Amino acid sequence: LAPNNPNALWLAGMAKAQAGEFVAAKKLWTQLAAALPQGSEAQQETQSLLTKIDSKIAEADNGTGKEAVSKEATSGNADVRVSTASIDVQVSLAPELQNQTSPTDTVFIYAQALSGPQMPLAIVRKQVSDLPLSVSLTDAQAMTPAMKLSNFTDVKLLARISKSGNAMKQAGDLIGVLESVTVADKTRHTLVINSVVK
Repeated sequence: LAPNNPNALWLAGMAKAQAGEFVAAKKLWTQLAAALPQGSEAQQETQSLLTKIDSKIAEADNGTGKEAVSKEATSGNADVRVSTASIDVQVSLAPELQNQTSPTDTVFIYAQALSGPQMPLAIVRKQVSDLPLSVSLTDAQAMTPAMKLSNFTDVKLLARISKSGNAMKQAGDLIGVLESVTVADKTRHTLVINSVVK
């Protein structure tokens, strides 16, 4: 493993934040900020994330943080200018790989830019027991204004099953990829988890 892998730290922190585990998210994003080039746009975005997560930790201490994040993620009311950018995707597991999974294995479903930083633009975390499932990836699942679906025309879609729940891709993980999807395309995309990470 590469503990300072920016993509892994970003993804893990995002998953923790969405689960309401703000202190864990802060720890991961603090590592991320240290791993990025000083003064870079990515580091500035990460510092912005840390400021946001500090406020969420304070709200959580008052008993309101997780509820606020949940409402923000589901309603989109946190920003009156919320974009309508969304990608609908049907995710399933190839039958021949079924016996390599357990119902509690983690499933990450996310979008990435085709080039540049590979930090997720939107991410949903589920379990194998939820498959097959339909999800919508939207700007509400973005963590920074610079890295969200509506800022991109085409993206890559990925679904990955991890036994460890590790945000970083590991050998033995099961994965499915759609190499290029147009964000404005409103058709439901089909993504099959059908290969093993070597």
